[in-house]
Amino acid sequence: MLHVGEIALILYLMSSYTRRAALTLALMLSSLPFKVDAQTVSAGDRLNLGLAMKIATEFGEQDWPHMAKASRTTLLIAPDEQAIICLDDAPEGFERQSEDLLDCPIHLTKTPHNPYRIRAFTTFGRTPTVIIGSPYSAEPFALWIGIWLHEHFHQYQMSRPDYRVEAESLGLAEPGDSAGAWMTDYDFPFADKSLNEAFDKVGRTALSALKATDDGALHKGVEAHIHALNDFEAIAGPRSTRWAAFTAWQEGTADAFQIHMLMKTAENAQIFGLDGQKSNFLRTAKRQQAQMESRLRSADLARDKVLAFYALGAAQSQILERLNTDWKTRYRTEPFTLKLLLEQAISRPLGQ
Repeated sequence: MLHVGEIALILYLMSSYTRRAALTLALMLSSLPFKVDAQTVSAGDRLNLGLAMKIATEFGEQDWPHMAKASRTTLLIAPDEQAIICLDDAPEGFERQSEDLLDCPIHLTKTPHNPYRIRAFTTFGRTPTVIIGSPYSAEPFALWIGIWLHEHFHQYQMSRPDYRVEAESLGLAEPGDSAGAWMTDYDFPFADKSLNEAFDKVGRTALSALKATDDGALHKGVEAHIHALNDFEAIAGPRSTRWAAFTAWQEGTADAFQIHMLMKTAENAQIFGLDGQKSNFLRTAKRQQAQMESRLRSADLARDKVLAFYALGAAQSQILERLNTDWKTRYRTEPFTLKLLLEQAISRPLGQ
């Protein structure tokens, strides 16, 4: 269950709006935080969160406009403590630590709980905040680092000045939903047979375009994919189409970012002193890429539900990377639909 103390802490971080309000119900923390003589964050937690932040700085900020301005605030849930990193005004009961993490202040409170029962998510409020369980590892943990990078990309998305207003303008919230629960709770007809048949073609055409071996085949593959998307949207209807496009834009591109960051880390392991961990980062990235492609190869909305749109958005983002080097700028200025960016990209003559 969620205790009063956790609700107060999450509301402090959230203010009034969160990307995954429904997931807060699965966030198992402790009872009300109480102030004690807090000790420092563990060396393993510092190592992994520090590496994740360095990777985002080294590679993410090179590729994505204005990513350097995105929040890195993180609520780290360890076995016996909660730490808020990169937040100047931590809530009552958190004690400022003497050592920062990459120039980020650390505030700590001692609270016993089980970090394995916490699913990572990102809140939106006074500052977008990643809430994540401890990696519970003294060594670099590629999977955990990838998860934090996925969530940090959400912080980047939420750094857009009009993010909340534009998300609400999609008109997907049910009456009384002021917390963005529609992002995960939208009543999409995953079991609809005709919709599943149409999405199967969407998945297969996305994968075909992704695997194209030359520019001509890539353009033809994208054209076929857009045609399949049009057929899918005609069956889904305008409202469900907006939700599916938003989910692919928000979650799928975050997945693509995560995979790319892990691959870049493996390719440049020496920069971070990770020569002995190169294979772990490479294996983690390849496993996630294979999982994404598998969901497209045998697309099944009834089975995969929202994860099907994660895979779709990741593939579309990777296709855009091959088609157009400036798509990341328009990703911010024309949000919540990757289809439009694909249409714009193939409207240009080959080689431009």
